[in-house]
Amino acid sequence: MSEPKNGNLKNFIAMVKTEGLMRTSRYNVSMRLPRSITTSPNMRKVLLYCSDITIPGITLATNQLRIHGEIREAPTEKMYDNANMTFYVDNNMEVKKLFDTWMNSIQHPVTRNFNYYDEYTTEIKIDVEDTKDRKRYEITMHECYPKNIGQIQVGYDQKEVMKLQVSMQYKYWKSKAYAAPKETKESPWDRFLKVPTINGRELTSQPSVPEQYNDNFQGFQQDYNQMSYSGRA
Repeated sequence: MSEPKNGNLKNFIAMVKTEGLMRTSRYNVSMRLPRSITTSPNMRKVLLYCSDITIPGITLATNQLRIHGEIREAPTEKMYDNANMTFYVDNNMEVKKLFDTWMNSIQHPVTRNFNYYDEYTTEIKIDVEDTKDRKRYEITMHECYPKNIGQIQVGYDQKEVMKLQVSMQYKYWKSKAYAAPKETKESPWDRFLKVPTINGRELTSQPSVPEQYNDNFQGFQQDYNQMSYSGRA
């Protein structure tokens, strides 16, 4: 006998309350500059201005086969979707200049010569976090380079923030999932006392006294109070 529909709804609500659901706004993007870019842009600022990015999908290309019967679709290769990124453009135009430089490093704007593939490709990683800022999923795109830099519409009657859209081409991606760590009710001070070493010395049955206790007691007291307060929160 099947379970009533309202029972399935209760189970669904219970799982959502227990495990939670991922939010599309909890992510981090990291990227290494390719060797072809010799300048040193502020990558931390550039990546902070990444307002959104698509986690790329994957499609299997198929061919129709007929062997003693109906036609069947048989997979022949994997096809990876482009990763689309949107950036806010800062007043110094560092975001725009970075991708202009990247494009010019792929093909020289004057000589029209193309660079070596390994020189202008890099890795881009997307970390997806839960509402407690814990990484739960990671996807790494290999051999990335910008395939398209979108146009920017400007006008005297427009007051919107300038945005830049970039479509990244890559060869393949790999993903990895992370289990949530077990919850603990220990305070930071309790965890501190369980650390196997303090200032390079092993803890015995009696915790070693940090050097800060003797050298800077006021700073030690402030750190202790802060850790105790955080534990009560």
